[in-house]
Amino acid sequence: MSSATKKKNQSKSANNKKNKQLDKQTEKSDKEIKQADNEIRLQYNDISFKAQQTILDKYISINNSKFAGPIIAKYKAKRKTDSIIEVDNDDNLIQFSGFFVLGWMFIFFVIANHFIQFYIKNKSEEQWFWENSLIWSNMFDNLPYVAFINLLMYLSIFLCYPVVKAVSTSSKFRWSNTGRNIIIIFELTFCLGWMYILYQLFNQNWISRIYLFLYSLVLLMKIHTYCFYNGFLSERAHDLRVAEKKIKDEPNNETLKKIIDYSKKELDNQNGDVESLKFPNNVTLKNFFDFTTFPVLVYQIVYPRTNKIKKSYVFEKVAAIFGIIFVMMNVAEIFMIPPAMDLIELSENPTEPYKFLKMLLYLTQLIPSFITMYVLVWYLIWDAILNCIAELTYFADREFYADWWNSITWDDFSKYWNIPVHKFLLRHVFHALKNITDEKTNKPKLSTMGCILITFIISSIFHEMAMFMLFKKFRYYIFLLQMGQLPLTFLHYKLFKNYPIIANVSFWFSICVGSSFICSVYLAF
Repeated sequence: MSSATKKKNQSKSANNKKNKQLDKQTEKSDKEIKQADNEIRLQYNDISFKAQQTILDKYISINNSKFAGPIIAKYKAKRKTDSIIEVDNDDNLIQFSGFFVLGWMFIFFVIANHFIQFYIKNKSEEQWFWENSLIWSNMFDNLPYVAFINLLMYLSIFLCYPVVKAVSTSSKFRWSNTGRNIIIIFELTFCLGWMYILYQLFNQNWISRIYLFLYSLVLLMKIHTYCFYNGFLSERAHDLRVAEKKIKDEPNNETLKKIIDYSKKELDNQNGDVESLKFPNNVTLKNFFDFTTFPVLVYQIVYPRTNKIKKSYVFEKVAAIFGIIFVMMNVAEIFMIPPAMDLIELSENPTEPYKFLKMLLYLTQLIPSFITMYVLVWYLIWDAILNCIAELTYFADREFYADWWNSITWDDFSKYWNIPVHKFLLRHVFHALKNITDEKTNKPKLSTMGCILITFIISSIFHEMAMFMLFKKFRYYIFLLQMGQLPLTFLHYKLFKNYPIIANVSFWFSICVGSSFICSVYLAF
């Protein structure tokens, strides 16, 4: 080896040592910063919003870049060896948006063919074609009446506003003593009351019944996050006022100093440096109304906003909304209703021979249409409707979903399928439970697994309530399947840790079979 090569290697090793030392210093400083931040842990600093596009918009856009997605990236970070997924930095990658167009073109011609057949079969001079259709007749049944009930339900959430206003302005009417109890009673009355009303008013029309019930859950979450967020801030403002009065007589009291420091930071953290919106200035009818129109289920005082409405984008999403609804109605009427009716007939005949085998037959008939409906419902709500609302309300954060289709565990799916609900459960259930501390030890009363378990139980209860409103049966099938996601997630991590493709195949098999199976057992048993 030449002396020049030795010197070169020595300089490389010296540079590597320097880099390692710098990395250690950086890590040390990062830890110190985190420790300093953790000294005062802000409870409502757990959810963030930022201006961004939807993942699907990025994926289909002409940007000549390959999208890996957060789930694949997370998986790659866990691997100690090189990932089997290679990162391609080529700027001239082939785009597959044309196949996206072809897919929708295929769906259009298939649906158009079946709709024409359905129209010819059911059209007569005496009646409209949809009068013989279960899906079409329910969709068009008393639409003005459904819209009126929808409006009443929306207006009823404003009954919580006077309570929030009172706790934010009054020193005597406290959130912790009275306000929180009033809101909890109001939430229970709102949920169960509207559930009963909808069951009585729409006893036969299951489409209107399930739609309005799901909308009531959205409003319930908005009520909860708005009231509990501002109620929490009202307590911090009260603590600040009391501590500032007491510290005049006890200037060296460290506990009072910590209370003042924490309360100020919590209150200042929420307004996004907009002094005019600092609590309680944010508690206005306009602010509450704005929040109710945003496509978000976690309240905060300031959100990222856009400067203008893109009319072409709104037109695209409106066209997608009506187009998807039309496709969904035809898929349900032509492909889902016949096997569903057979399942209902099967359930009414307990002596039917080969009952279980026939149920399997109808299940396999339902699977293709159910998975189609599953994806269409997701696209309709989380891409078309929420993006349309966001554009009309100047709401800039479009992270309504991530690439759940790449999921390797049910844990991934529960996070990325429905991000608005995930953020709500994360803040107002999981973190709320984690923040319950023992007064003596100041340690959390519940473990992380305990908080996760309770969060899943609450989510499963509301899924079962939705099934009751849909099928008018309490069977607890979906409750058990939802809770089964916890052991399935554990098994996925154990069995498929190094096999992401197999894990994704297993996930999709569960999605394809699971939704059809749930429908089958609720109809047949």
